[in-house]
Amino acid sequence: MNEVDTVNAQRGEQHHVLTDIVRRRRSVRQFERGRKVSRDALLSVAESARWAPTGANTQCWDLIIVDDPTVRDAVIDVFVEQSNRLFAKAKGFPAVTKTYLSNTVAIFIVLGDPRWKVAFPQHNEDAEGPDEYAANNENIYYCSLGAVIQNIQLAVTAQGLTSAWLSGGGETSTNQALSELLGYPPYLSACGTIPVGYPKKDVRLRYRRPL
Repeated sequence: MNEVDTVNAQRGEQHHVLTDIVRRRRSVRQFERGRKVSRDALLSVAESARWAPTGANTQCWDLIIVDDPTVRDAVIDVFVEQSNRLFAKAKGFPAVTKTYLSNTVAIFIVLGDPRWKVAFPQHNEDAEGPDEYAANNENIYYCSLGAVIQNIQLAVTAQGLTSAWLSGGGETSTNQALSELLGYPPYLSACGTIPVGYPKKDVRLRYRRPL
């Protein structure tokens, strides 16, 4: 095998590993009891988040990692309250319960910073026609945050952990409670809240539409 063949074989193996991680990623709500995760593992996940693509490379986000048990439990309480409101006002969504989150080893919270939208294309005041950029800049902003969250979930999977993406952190009342608890300014928005732990049982592949 020559050098080119060796490089291509290595690339093929790396692609296989990445594809396997992508296929194994699942939103799991039952974690194994009594497990811990190292700070190095958490920082490795954060490093993967750091390299996510964002619009205009603004890196329009901050990250909080909650691994202190007392703070973690307080964050869980915020989401249990959020779930109660959701259940009352928008029935049909899965409820977040303390049972579900009790074995969480850490929580990643992706905070969107909307101030960075100023770096996206802007409509000149003297330009003719409707402003086509404002709405699309919202898309750029949230797609950027989604890329960060995806990187976190894939890196979590690569560490042998599993995760779920909690919706609702960006709601005004929930974000305000998290802001007061964790000390971040309320103009940031907790768009991605990702509790992680070790899966309680084997998670099988779920159906995907064919290519």
